[in-house]
Amino acid sequence: MADKITMELYEYEDIKDKYPYWNQFPLMKELYTKGKKPMVLHADIVLDTSTATTLTETGAPTNEVLNFAAPVQLFLVSDDAGDTSKKINVIGQKADGSFGNFTLTSDASDGTTAVDYGLWKTLLWVGKIDTWAGNVTLDVDGAGGTEYWTLALGVNATTGIFVIPDGYCGAGIDAASRATVVITTVNEMSMLLDHIFAATLNLYNPIVRFVGKDVAEGGKITFRSAYHTAAFETKSHVFIALWEC
Repeated sequence: MADKITMELYEYEDIKDKYPYWNQFPLMKELYTKGKKPMVLHADIVLDTSTATTLTETGAPTNEVLNFAAPVQLFLVSDDAGDTSKKINVIGQKADGSFGNFTLTSDASDGTTAVDYGLWKTLLWVGKIDTWAGNVTLDVDGAGGTEYWTLALGVNATTGIFVIPDGYCGAGIDAASRATVVITTVNEMSMLLDHIFAATLNLYNPIVRFVGKDVAEGGKITFRSAYHTAAFETKSHVFIALWEC
């Protein structure tokens, strides 16, 4: 197993379709009945490394797309010419403030021709739609400049960032963490998603369920982790409600 973050965004129409499920969460019920059109960001976090003793950011890409004041230019390109009209999904917010799931498509004639997708305030995660023959790159200029993601064969990203979009509020509605192996010695693995979720797993308490009560507005929520003696495998899950403030 290797560290990875996977995400999916349930947009308002998804919430409406499955509202009998989502109304079990008091905050979602309140937002829905007041016409706030809530969305939910769902993330699964798998860890088996982390850092020793000191909580350190985990799972973020090396170069993040996150600038509300000066949105970032984004290009999509493949290193295989045959990757024509291939699609991937991104969760993000464009410069015009629109937030959600967006489909990006490669050039229709030559996959190595970069496609300009304009300015973005943030990208949280990238997910597979089509199978690609080559490596898919999201970068700043389509020509090897600052690379935000490079995905072999267009597979799902294993890194991501937790961001409350510009103009939105967010709060945790459900979270849990568990060890996926038997902990045989007294050891600890700690995880913290600011404002949302915290857990410390050990031999005596291998499953933790905790939801924070703070409401965060527009900005990054940093996920950090650490182990005490030696890393062991864990899996965490979180639901974050998002709505326009």
